Amino acid sequence: QEISQITLIEDEISQSIPSYNHQGTIYISIKHFSDALKLTSNFSDSESAFEIAFQGVTVRFTLKNPYVVITSRVSEESTIHQLPTSSHIIDTFIFVPLYETIEILNKYFDKSLAVISPGKVIVLAKDKQEITKIQSVTLDYSNKGTFVHINTNFELTSQLISDGEDSFILKIKNN
Repeated sequence: QEISQITLIEDEISQSIPSYNHQGTIYISIKHFSDALKLTSNFSDSESAFEIAFQGVTVRFTLKNPYVVITSRVSEESTIHQLPTSSHIIDTFIFVPLYETIEILNKYFDKSLAVISPGKVIVLAKDKQEITKIQSVTLDYSNKGTFVHINTNFELTSQLISDGEDSFILKIKNN
């Protein structure tokens, strides 16, 4: 196979990753890709496998095998993801399908990977949107009055406006 390169772009830094096209599928060297992303990884000669360690899981690519084993580092339970084709070896490096590998890594990597054009992959910060929600609303009746309890995962401010002798308006704002 003729080895070419794809470009991995992070911030203003571009790095070349060995790749090749086999029957319309782009394959990348998983070692070079993980090194460029500064991921903790290891190649086991005895098991012909390449492992990438993330915070909660280990992702294992095995030579000439379409199965990627994803093992929880807490429970040690494994799930298997099947690639469309087996991994290949060229010059002692394991090559895996680019698009499917990005899909797997995006599940566990703290950054987002995206193909922006043929031969170019960009690394972006993940959009971390804090999800705010009201977890519960309860009314308590006692001889002192009626109490509204609102349990949330964010801070609220409120304003109570009297609307006559037996009613009121409660305005609640998210800070």
